Amino acid sequence: NNSADEVIDLLSQCQDVAIQIGTYIEEYMGEGFITVRHLERYCELIYQLSQCIVNVSEVDSVDGSIQETLRSLGEQLVLIDDSINNDIGCIKEVLIMPFKADCWHILDGAWKEMNGNSSVRVIVMPIPYYTKTALGQVETSHFATDAYPDYVTLTPYDSYDIEKRHPDKIIIQYPYDNDNFVTTIDDCFYAKKLKDFTEELVYIPYFKTEEIGPGEERAYKVMDNYVLTPAVVFSDTVMVQSEGIRDLYIKKLTEFFGDDTKCLWEQKIDDKHACLFDENTNVSKELVDIPDEWKNLIFANDGKIRKVIIYKTSISGLFEHKDKMIEKMKSVFETFEENRNDVVVIWCPDQLIDATIPTTDPALYEDYKSLVDEFKLRNFGIYDDSGDDNRLLMLGDAYYGDTDKLVQKCRKRKMPIMLQNVDIL
Repeated sequence: NNSADEVIDLLSQCQDVAIQIGTYIEEYMGEGFITVRHLERYCELIYQLSQCIVNVSEVDSVDGSIQETLRSLGEQLVLIDDSINNDIGCIKEVLIMPFKADCWHILDGAWKEMNGNSSVRVIVMPIPYYTKTALGQVETSHFATDAYPDYVTLTPYDSYDIEKRHPDKIIIQYPYDNDNFVTTIDDCFYAKKLKDFTEELVYIPYFKTEEIGPGEERAYKVMDNYVLTPAVVFSDTVMVQSEGIRDLYIKKLTEFFGDDTKCLWEQKIDDKHACLFDENTNVSKELVDIPDEWKNLIFANDGKIRKVIIYKTSISGLFEHKDKMIEKMKSVFETFEENRNDVVVIWCPDQLIDATIPTTDPALYEDYKSLVDEFKLRNFGIYDDSGDDNRLLMLGDAYYGDTDKLVQKCRKRKMPIMLQNVDIL
């Protein structure tokens, strides 16, 4: 219509839309993303074109500067189109939703594999869970993020809009939705709902079970509690720990839902990622969050990683053997000090020792405290009274010491175990 004002208004609308698209892309892909830079250049050309039009008397009296700017604008649109298809279109977004930090080790392998892939953007979003009263009412909220590895970036669960983002894949750990008498999660994170917000919903159990052999009817019956769950039913893929467990999942689900569903369970139950459940596959020591003062003992100057021996001493052993146990520990420490170039000991005394023995046997406690002070001073090993079993399990190569609940955890990781004999010095 030969109207400069109308053309400039349309160009302004184009610029506004480009800014909205750029903001949207930057929110997902990060600042400085290449497509956003192309859009910024597009906005600059829009502005230049508007100025050219303002400077001519009629829209159809197009001078060379307008033609050149129009040509550049067309080329820029091609760049934007290509970038959207090639730089954004090929990147898949995966949302991982753990609910307990101490179960992260099962997801860690999958996270590392995807996080190292430039075509995958991984979002780790821990979610809270709740314990219930005997009447089924929500009683206590459980949500802690400080125990996750430092190398994993966490996204707050209230800042990520799952429906809007529609990630290509969602990986969940909580299996029950609201079908558990003891715990639950927010209903917006139920497997049944998440299935509508992704192309693939994947369930990875947060636990590893004992393998179940033929004739173990009781163990097979217990499988009802963790197989017949919403996460298994609604997920597109269910990753399990072994071929044997896969077969039992299929059998259990087919028995419950009918023979005509067997092919469905055969397609979705997957044991190809069984290594995720291998508790003997520890996180690399370089990636474990350990205090700086420990690093010089675990990592040698030549880059060698020393073997880490967990040494656990109990309050019962100290009570029972008293001075004899003090002498035993001295002997143990001498052995570790002699071999400090190859191994490092993490001494983990029972936390009850400091709380109990000072009042029950002050003389014994004085000898014990002297031993602790000497151990720290000689600096050939690590003193750890934090009670952080997860860190020990990630760092440890073998267990030595008194009987303790930690022994069973080490055994599950197939860690060598030796119980100490106080009579042998």
